[in-house]
Amino acid sequence: MIRIFVIDHRDADAQRPGEIISPYMIYGFERPGSEYADFCALYEVWLGYTQLGTPPEIIGFFGYRKYLAPIPFDHGEDWIKPAHAPDWYQCSKEDFDEYRQMMAEFDGSDIKRLLAQYDILQAPPFPVDNLFNDFTRSRSRHDSHLLWDAACAYFANVHPANKIYPYLFITRWSVFDRMMREMEPLRLELHGHTVGADSTNEEYIKRPMAYVMERVYSLWLENSGLSIREVPLLHCWEMS
Repeated sequence: MIRIFVIDHRDADAQRPGEIISPYMIYGFERPGSEYADFCALYEVWLGYTQLGTPPEIIGFFGYRKYLAPIPFDHGEDWIKPAHAPDWYQCSKEDFDEYRQMMAEFDGSDIKRLLAQYDILQAPPFPVDNLFNDFTRSRSRHDSHLLWDAACAYFANVHPANKIYPYLFITRWSVFDRMMREMEPLRLELHGHTVGADSTNEEYIKRPMAYVMERVYSLWLENSGLSIREVPLLHCWEMS
């Protein structure tokens, strides 16, 4: 069984459910708290299946306007254009809706084929000069220092990575469960401390842990030893 959740916060224009895909609505009251934004979907799905039910064999998460592209497309086609990171592509809402419709009808055959060879299908990273320096400049100096200290204590050979992986991925449940269990001590250590007190970025102040956990995920992934297959990211800026 494959289950891909499309993280959304709107009550309309959500992904139509299909054999392997369905929307996951975020309303702001989900665990571990509204300051985590989209990460709540990962957390609630992990706890829900762990505590209450049999999990799917394969699990994945997309954003409502950021999809991995497990249904391949020709990079030279005129309906897509390069976006602001390598192997990120953007398209119009009309074309994005067509791709969403294809996903509703998709049986996941290409996903199974790729996961027979790789541990995780991952959206390509966003390049930065240094993950921690970028966090200092764009989000919070104070919180960046806390993240660095926590990472140094947790990872044996942490280094200043030069990429940020969004938590948009497809993998086997066993890998996802390992990921959530191994990130949980870091999350608990940073929770309530990385709050953006010195930040001037309004979006970060509203949901600091969403950004923090994206960095935690990037560090975890680079230290995981997993075989990673980067899959193109399809982005639609027109989705409100």
